Amino acid sequence: TVLCHVLGLDGDKRIEVRERTLAVMAAAEDPEKGAAAFMEFAAFGIGEVHRRRAQAAEEPGGPASAEDGMATIARWRMGGRPMTDLEIGQAMNSVLIAGHGTSISGIGSMFYEVLSRPALRDQLAADGSLIPLAVEESLRLHPPFFGLYRRATAPVTIAGTHIGPDESVMVCWAAANRDPKVFEHPDEFRLDRPRSPERHLSFGVGLHACPGQMVVRMEMRILLAELLRRLPDIELTGPGAVEYVFGGGEMAGIPTLPARFTPVMQPSAHDHCTAATP
Repeated sequence: TVLCHVLGLDGDKRIEVRERTLAVMAAAEDPEKGAAAFMEFAAFGIGEVHRRRAQAAEEPGGPASAEDGMATIARWRMGGRPMTDLEIGQAMNSVLIAGHGTSISGIGSMFYEVLSRPALRDQLAADGSLIPLAVEESLRLHPPFFGLYRRATAPVTIAGTHIGPDESVMVCWAAANRDPKVFEHPDEFRLDRPRSPERHLSFGVGLHACPGQMVVRMEMRILLAELLRRLPDIELTGPGAVEYVFGGGEMAGIPTLPARFTPVMQPSAHDHCTAATP
């Protein structure tokens, strides 16, 4: 919902975006099916950009001319020329898939870590200043993407392993996030780590760091704070039965997270939507 709002996609598009994302990830390991699902999603993105351009041309200054993400993508250029339809489709896929699939995975992991520990849940509810630490610790333990592949441009030997030119290697930050040389008791969820909590590599690092990481952090902080404010006694019904499912590509997530709670709504000036309690 947040991503579609930022891009300027109509509200009814968010379900289609979610379904197409899941289809791409599920087919990622099959070259033929994966390519087909990717191109179908790309066609969706291309169609949305063309529709926006046509609407803006018909009604200059109208709603379709809004300065949102879709308008920006429609104006993107590559090497001084307008982007081709294929390039637009690839860009839209990158924004739509990476922009929300990873967020949902990270949010699920955060809820699992916090709600499976009533004492931690109560501590965070009582002291909201600790919520950013909980977000970072959850991201460290459960990066939505395990890592990304790179291709070596020259021969190199790392830790006794020789890598030849043009060989593929995975930069696996899921492993780096649990490096005992960097994090004491790396498999534990702790809010009192002496090192900077943002030192994990779940968003990548350097030139290829995730450009949307601050938005995701904000979403996770607000979601956790609001959940604990509205449903202070929420807890998982079977934390020991929660499982991560491989979703294709280099990511995994929790498909279901059953919980029980007493509905307690506390409307405020910040509430702009109707909440439904399952």
